[in-house]
Amino acid sequence: MGEFPVTQFSAIIAVKSGDPAERQRSLERLLWAYYKPVYKHLRVKWRKDPTDAEDVAHDFFARAVEKGIFGLYDPSKARFRTFVRSCLDNFVMNAEEARQRLKRGGGLEMVAADGIEAERELGLATGMDPEAIFDREWARNLFARSVAILEERLTALDKRKYFEAFKLYDLHDGAERPSYAAVAAALGVEVTSVTNYLHAARKELRAIVLEHLREITASEEEFRDEARAVLGIEV
Repeated sequence: MGEFPVTQFSAIIAVKSGDPAERQRSLERLLWAYYKPVYKHLRVKWRKDPTDAEDVAHDFFARAVEKGIFGLYDPSKARFRTFVRSCLDNFVMNAEEARQRLKRGGGLEMVAADGIEAERELGLATGMDPEAIFDREWARNLFARSVAILEERLTALDKRKYFEAFKLYDLHDGAERPSYAAVAAALGVEVTSVTNYLHAARKELRAIVLEHLREITASEEEFRDEARAVLGIEV
């Protein structure tokens, strides 16, 4: 647990691959990372209603697949997330013309539940700058999905209490965080076990986040830059 993978897959680089399976994998990873931030950006900056936001998000990703837009990214000019946001804004400004030309689909399956969940989360973005919201929601989505994978991994390793300790302490959203002793009592373990559980869970979560950042960055410099931005660490 917690080890950085030897094989480093970048979805941004693989999107240019001549292997259809590799391209599809990369597109799935980019959709995983960017659907919610794109949807929320459409709702906040462009004032799209929920149905229109889903349609435009769908068309944007279909267009990106059809025209190979993600493969045009130049990491020397900007972060990939900045590139995506810029492409989206350009797409919206030309949406009426673009939507007349696009076929629905483009080989990607959109998950309706993502749009529903994103809509519930939008209340947290009131009053913020749209560009700041896009970046914050990108990071929020990254962490939320990483936590879900953390739960799956720890459960599969028969270390469910590790995740429960992490959930009770690090994911606590009340006014006052519980003490280690309170977490230990809730789990029926020693306080020292809680310390160990949290250390292991945090280490594994960090590794998962880094795995995903590796997938959605195109260069070592961008990867390190994003790691500093979302984790506050040097890698």
